[in-house]
Amino acid sequence: MTVRAQPTAASPSIRARFDSAALPHLDSIYRIACRMTRRTDEAEDLVQETYCRAFRSFHQFREGSNCRAWLCTILSHLNVDRVVRSADRLDRHRLGGLEHLLSAPAERRERSGTSLAYSEFVSDDMKRAMDATPEVFKTPLLLSVLGDKSYMEISTMLGCPMGTVMSRIHRARKHVRKCLQACRGT
Repeated sequence: MTVRAQPTAASPSIRARFDSAALPHLDSIYRIACRMTRRTDEAEDLVQETYCRAFRSFHQFREGSNCRAWLCTILSHLNVDRVVRSADRLDRHRLGGLEHLLSAPAERRERSGTSLAYSEFVSDDMKRAMDATPEVFKTPLLLSVLGDKSYMEISTMLGCPMGTVMSRIHRARKHVRKCLQACRGT
């Protein structure tokens, strides 16, 4: 009995299929990454990681489906991971402005989002409130406040309708506000 070897991601046929399906979208994916990150160096890293992940997972790609959409999904997930990771790393320096931003009108938040967030350090109460916020609500809030992303950008990144993003951000603010009130005994 002979055992056939499964084609690996590095086999010439898979490599050729990947090149013909994914590489035509490289410029488009790069432009999207530039809009997401607003920095060319971060966009380049994000695109490189997107294509590495896509290549490793190409065996899961269904021929005939929309390769650009598949790549955009991978890109969006990686960008969300990047933003959340950087927020986790820098939360002591950047979350301080959240207390002010929770009650700020939307137009003020959009104009001055990160500049306010940089203005002061985070209190322990705020850290506890953010830690207690469910991830599904916290991620859009962090993208809005720390990532300075619009509702539309967050909607694209998370792959959900803009109304859902707005609702989740509202719920996150409400949850954090309630936690802060409980911590302060008001």
